[in-house]
Amino acid sequence: MRRTARSVLVAVALLLLPGRIVAQEALFVWPLAQPVMKHWRAKDNCTLEHVQDGEGALRWRTEFGRFNFGWTTRHLAPKLDFTDAGAVSFKVRGDGSGHFLSLQLGYTERGKRSLYYVNKADGVVLDFAEWRDVSFSLARFSPPTGRDPRADMTQVAFIEFFVERKGKGSRTDLMLDDVRVLKAPPERAAELTQLWGMFAEMGRQSPASDGSNVLPNSGFEVELNQDGLPDLWRCGDWNTGSKTAWDTDVAHSGGASVRITCSTDKQRGSFAFRPVVGPGPWLFEAHCRADDAMKTDGRNGPVARLIAVNEKGDQCGTFHARGGVGDGQWQKVAVAFELPPGAKHINLDLFNLFAAGSVWWDDVSLRFDTVRATRQEEERRLEAQRAEEAGGMLEGVTALVTALPEDAPAGKLKKAALMWALEDAKASLEAGLGTEAVTTLTGLKQATGRAIGRRVDPPAELMFPMPGLASNPYAQGVIGRAASVLRSKTLYKKGDEGYSQVSNAWSFSTMGNNVYAATWGLCYPESPHAADPELLIRVLRLLQAIFQNHRDGDFNPGREAVHGRDPNINRFCFVPTFEAYLLLTATYPDLLLPSKRAEWLASAREATEHQVRTYGIRARNEPPHCYYANMDVHYMLMLELAARMFDSPRYHGEAETFCKLTADALYPDGAFSYHGFQNECFTYHQINVAQLARYWQLTGSELARDTVVKSRPYYPYNVEPGGVPEYYTDCFWKHYWSGISPIGPEIVAGMTGCAHNRRIALDELRWAKPNHYYAIYAGTLYRPGIRDEPLPNDFLIYDRNVEGPRGRFGRWSFAGTTRFLGEGCQGKDTFVGGMIVDEPNRRFPLNAALQVVTNQFRLHPRTKSEKCRRWRECRYLSQEEHNAVTVADTFAALSTRYRIQNVAWGGKSTLTEWAGDQQWFLTPHGLYGVLAIEPLTDQQAYSIHGRVRFGMNKEIERKGDAFFKYGGLLCRLHAHNYSDVITEKSETFYIDKPERFRSTEIVLRDRGIVEGGEGALLPYAKGTRQFFTVEVLPYWSALAESVRPIASVEGVCGLEVCMDGRWLLLAQNTTGEDKVFEAALPWAAAGSVVHRSGGHTSSPVALVAPAGAVKVDIPAHSHVVLEKVR
Repeated sequence: MRRTARSVLVAVALLLLPGRIVAQEALFVWPLAQPVMKHWRAKDNCTLEHVQDGEGALRWRTEFGRFNFGWTTRHLAPKLDFTDAGAVSFKVRGDGSGHFLSLQLGYTERGKRSLYYVNKADGVVLDFAEWRDVSFSLARFSPPTGRDPRADMTQVAFIEFFVERKGKGSRTDLMLDDVRVLKAPPERAAELTQLWGMFAEMGRQSPASDGSNVLPNSGFEVELNQDGLPDLWRCGDWNTGSKTAWDTDVAHSGGASVRITCSTDKQRGSFAFRPVVGPGPWLFEAHCRADDAMKTDGRNGPVARLIAVNEKGDQCGTFHARGGVGDGQWQKVAVAFELPPGAKHINLDLFNLFAAGSVWWDDVSLRFDTVRATRQEEERRLEAQRAEEAGGMLEGVTALVTALPEDAPAGKLKKAALMWALEDAKASLEAGLGTEAVTTLTGLKQATGRAIGRRVDPPAELMFPMPGLASNPYAQGVIGRAASVLRSKTLYKKGDEGYSQVSNAWSFSTMGNNVYAATWGLCYPESPHAADPELLIRVLRLLQAIFQNHRDGDFNPGREAVHGRDPNINRFCFVPTFEAYLLLTATYPDLLLPSKRAEWLASAREATEHQVRTYGIRARNEPPHCYYANMDVHYMLMLELAARMFDSPRYHGEAETFCKLTADALYPDGAFSYHGFQNECFTYHQINVAQLARYWQLTGSELARDTVVKSRPYYPYNVEPGGVPEYYTDCFWKHYWSGISPIGPEIVAGMTGCAHNRRIALDELRWAKPNHYYAIYAGTLYRPGIRDEPLPNDFLIYDRNVEGPRGRFGRWSFAGTTRFLGEGCQGKDTFVGGMIVDEPNRRFPLNAALQVVTNQFRLHPRTKSEKCRRWRECRYLSQEEHNAVTVADTFAALSTRYRIQNVAWGGKSTLTEWAGDQQWFLTPHGLYGVLAIEPLTDQQAYSIHGRVRFGMNKEIERKGDAFFKYGGLLCRLHAHNYSDVITEKSETFYIDKPERFRSTEIVLRDRGIVEGGEGALLPYAKGTRQFFTVEVLPYWSALAESVRPIASVEGVCGLEVCMDGRWLLLAQNTTGEDKVFEAALPWAAAGSVVHRSGGHTSSPVALVAPAGAVKVDIPAHSHVVLEKVR
């Protein structure tokens, strides 16, 4: 018998808990022998019926479809009081599907959405087909954020049974019976009261300001819900495979701690909590311990990270408490910080951050710092007194300043500087900064009696001459920018209101740009704005706004920025700001009040030390992780400027270190790495050459000069006539596909006399009016007498920057890349690309580009949007590549075998169980390739796609089932085994939103779209290959006569092309063992040659193939090319 007679009102059940068996009284019972169906509801993909199974039961069937879950709910009318409950039990007959059953309790309020208390910890895997008794402990129901279970559990509105698709098949068929709410025994009831009390504390909506610890279970001693983890804390491996645990063998105090173990330095894990906080001073303290053998440097291993967010979830501060070296001893870490108005929560993570070994955490606390708050309150009281004092001074000082004469240039500048200082003192008063106001007004009063404002010639390195100012396009651009600053009427407030006035952190990059351009315009003697009093006021306003509006050297806290924050903003702003400060104080050394000079220098010191702490430590990394060229040069220049502001050899030493790092990151043909060993992103090349040139001007560094000189080949081979750069060989997340500025090539031309770089700059100057502060650097190197020459043409070379072929033939160009990007680093989304440009009669004359060609598998179901967000939903990037290249006189070949990665930043990418291979011919007539993808073990995915992406801003014209036209590019699909082919809009930059898609793709779709609508997981057996063959060429080239994939023995695959009067065949060995390629190729019987991969140029040898019987050995991970010219 599957059950015995039951009591309707009272029953005894057995609740199994670790180490004990407790008999429990049933508070409520719903026998389902004759269920009242009106109390039951179900999702629209579920059906319910009463069936006679023994004494009767409720049958619940689910057809998952596109949802991957189903539910049925027993509504409780009236609502029930679960105050005394300890568990919910029921009987279930499984179906052997392996899907997952969990339970939820619901709380409702009229006019509001239902709230769910969820218990997955006691969930049931339905891998059985008999009846079983199951029980869900109330201690293991997770409450909604901010809720008090003590109140909600008095009014439970429903019990919901929830099934998720986790096993095999697309349906479930379950039986339910004998649902009971069981009374908690006395000791269990006490534990639940304690647990729910902690949840209630978590749910408070206002922060504790009494100095109490806002972190519950802070010693990790409480573990009542029996899930093996400390109650109320979340843990996670950040998808890296780390292990988190509740450790009862190791503790700083009490009997437990938490442990995070990483097997490699590519893993991280954490325990996390999210307390309610508020503005003001806070103090975080904790004890941590690291393995004896753990290698830590303060940035990895035991790190506590606290991210403050406001009501909207925007970040308003990030703080760290870092442990020291691993020595097996407990150590205390702490960080004190100030939260701004609007701060609502702290996202706290206790990490083992990318360090092999174990880290323990214990005795953590986060408290409102009442001592510091009391001190601040006293400071505010004193500030109020000083403000009253300043108010009494204001009228008299205003009269003194207003009465100053303006009968000479120096007098005009003096009065302008002091009028601004008066404006600044008033802003201090309005913000309640009485001490600052008194200091400024006192300095003002003294300055009115001194002769100030006389100009002196600044040191030559701060102001290089601008050749031919009137006709120098760079000087004129900067003058124009200075004029726009002069027109600005913006006034900047102070204090918290002033801080929030600049809501987007990126504004400071523009402000830095503006202040240097305006300062140059003010100080350069031939500038039309030289010694302009009104421009001086704008310069001083901007400098004050910049120096007063960072927190500990960082503009990001409490402001918007891409992805919430961007530390690069600080360097983008402070480099030109420091330039402006040095130039202004060198040209007009006495215009600044001494108190202002001291205030600004203190701010600049804080900003510089923040850079040394947070960025300078990169120099300790081993290659490639120490390379970040475009930020390295910013740091280099900022620290050199700071060295001059503070006469600091230490800062100069930092600058020299990063100059060397940048030089080391230069590739043989003139490109710089982007991150690590990544290919360069075109946009940033200008930054590198501009700041290196400036560093050379400042210091005379031969290394900086030589690095710019060695970069000379980059622009001529990467920019098409008319100013179109290529973006297919750069990092996958940097496909900007934007135009070029003349500044970079102008600087290179000015330093090398290169005619090709000069041509690129001249072409772009037809349209551009460069006014970025880099134009100051370019203007000083402007040499209009340099002759220009057309760019190189009709070439096919091995480009050592990308370690692949590059060719240009008139308006058609292409490239391929095989560069090793670093272990665990972000991989390639395409190995080849090509484009055609129009005649250079307009700016950015791109006609069409082949941007990306690849295969991918879908990791997540298709969203409701019809447009695929590939970056989030699919996997396609390469890792663990085995690449080979051949460059001959009239063609190039590229082959690759790679694993597909789960991308992560910082060299932490991991491998999937999927692989791809590609074989390509790149020729003056077009590109020809075959691409395949396969699982290495039995896998599941929602679908597999082939993708051919074109850009930009055009529509694909479909000329047939397999023939397409995009602008001037033609695309023909040859053999493939996909189910259908569509075209759809796609991203250009990897996180473009669908409404901003500028590119279009040909998408080859497999059975996933047919069988599951990309909403259901499908099995893919090991070795199942999905492939397609493609031809892309400019419209003036003839289509190939034949393009077909080839395969012989296992592990050898490739491509055969017949076009333009020749045969080409590429055979790739995708394995780690030597292979032999054998085939019957009549065309190869005579006059054919063999090219082997490797080297920058090919040295073909004659092929001996009697009657076309080809037999060629192919070493591991390489390829051969057979060529026959008719």
